[in-house]
Amino acid sequence: MRFGAYALPSYHADTDGSPGEFMRKLVDLLASAEPLGFDAIWLNEHHFHAFGGMIPSPPMMLSALAQRTQRVTLGTSITVLPLHNP
Repeated sequence: MRFGAYALPSYHADTDGSPGEFMRKLVDLLASAEPLGFDAIWLNEHHFHAFGGMIPSPPMMLSALAQRTQRVTLGTSITVLPLHNP
């Protein structure tokens, strides 16, 4: 059996600090999945809302995670294709 971590982060300015701080904490949290034994990290693309809306560019977040991990599978669970140029 394989286990994956899934990110649907919700941002609340009054408790999460600045968006930059929140994103740094999120990358650190997701990267910690590898030493805990997870096999994959999945991100969703979501825009325009605080609930699940803090990863507008999964490829950029996956790039940051690729710098901090070695063996986990990285992928997107949701990509909004009409927003991307093929």
